[in-house]
Amino acid sequence: MRRNSAKIAIAYISAALLAQGAIHGVMNQARADEGILKFSFTKEQAKKGYVYVPLSTRYSKELGYGFMAIVADSPTAQTIGTDLSSDTCNGTKPLLFSADVPEGNYDILLKLGNKNSGSTTTVKAEARRLLLERSQIPKGEFVDRKFTVNARYKELKSGGTVRLKPDEEYSFDWDHQLTFEINDTNPCVATLEIKPARRPITVYLAGDSTVTDQSKEPWCSWGQMLPRFFKPGVAIANHAESGESLKSFIGEKRLQKILETIKSGDYLFIQFAHNDQKPGPSHVDPFTTYNENLQLYIAEARKRGPFPYS
Repeated sequence: MRRNSAKIAIAYISAALLAQGAIHGVMNQARADEGILKFSFTKEQAKKGYVYVPLSTRYSKELGYGFMAIVADSPTAQTIGTDLSSDTCNGTKPLLFSADVPEGNYDILLKLGNKNSGSTTTVKAEARRLLLERSQIPKGEFVDRKFTVNARYKELKSGGTVRLKPDEEYSFDWDHQLTFEINDTNPCVATLEIKPARRPITVYLAGDSTVTDQSKEPWCSWGQMLPRFFKPGVAIANHAESGESLKSFIGEKRLQKILETIKSGDYLFIQFAHNDQKPGPSHVDPFTTYNENLQLYIAEARKRGPFPYS
């Protein structure tokens, strides 16, 4: 069922505020051209316009970028590790790099490879959204890989916030950074560029656990696999969350969050019913209130110009 949902979705689609003082100057260097952030993870690849970031650089709010340390009780602690013992951005453990960015869509340029060894690299963004799968690069070679990624805040433009579940407070999907997981048997990344995307198509996903960005291995959904299948210029904004129904998605202001940023030319994919049928406050009748709520999603999306699908 999930595989078919992914195929249907693919078929349809195919047709931070800067820190102050001395840190402010460093981030300005990274944002040299039109808000572009440029980071180099090896001395050999460091050049004018890039900020050199050794693996010993831990992320902090003051710095505004860096490698993420492990939070002991975070949902990702069981599977994510950061090897900070080397001067080159490669190793046998996943590498998590974050940079503060305003909410929006970003074109990403990664230069992958290692001059001393071959590499196999898988790249994920935010809460394990798959961007690149097992890219094998021979020793001494470097290749560029491009993606478009969505970053969102929990804050609403109209005031207040999306009502998050406790485990979502740790999610990379809802913070004020873009986070990249560089993973596989010998992942190697040389440089990273983050550039505000111009006129991208955004595919918004509203749904439950079968759609959401699952934070723990080995679980995954069809929604977080979608970025793997699209070229730069298409960003997947996965707003789905486990346990959600059409009714609770509205009540927690998740639909409101989507409607604040969705625009003409975008898509909204809606997949519910699994939790809607259960007894309780989120229950809706299949022949009355379920249809009414679904029609509300579609009508509100069409007011803003997107193409809604359910």
